[in-house]
Amino acid sequence: MSIILQHFEVDIPELVGAVCERFLCLQFRDDTGNMIPGVLWLKIAGGAWHRFFIDAWVLFWRELDDFEDESDSDCVFYDLGSHFAFEGGRIAGINMRQTPDDAEFDARLTISFADGRVLILQHKEDPAQVRLTVSNAA
Repeated sequence: MSIILQHFEVDIPELVGAVCERFLCLQFRDDTGNMIPGVLWLKIAGGAWHRFFIDAWVLFWRELDDFEDESDSDCVFYDLGSHFAFEGGRIAGINMRQTPDDAEFDARLTISFADGRVLILQHKEDPAQVRLTVSNAA
């Protein structure tokens, strides 16, 4: 079964309780040479890959059977699962919200883990800006 979702604000209950097997972030090189987080790839233990990104205040989520290597000289993968020890962690929630009260960012994708850690991908359309943060509290 393949799930495809494009929405401004949404909860994704399909992944609550699932265990993270791999978690990658495809980073893009900007005009200044800095690496900017872009596409998140989440592999569920015993299940499919899930590809997330935000564009124009819309969350794009797609479930895939196989991983698609999108890396090249200007796009590289960063292993979030290993770096932040997400592998083996149980997902407590995933949601996407527009953030009109936030002066800096327009939209926020939040992935919460059962141990209290939270990964947040924030996006601003104009001028383009993206930030990825990990915290220990919800």
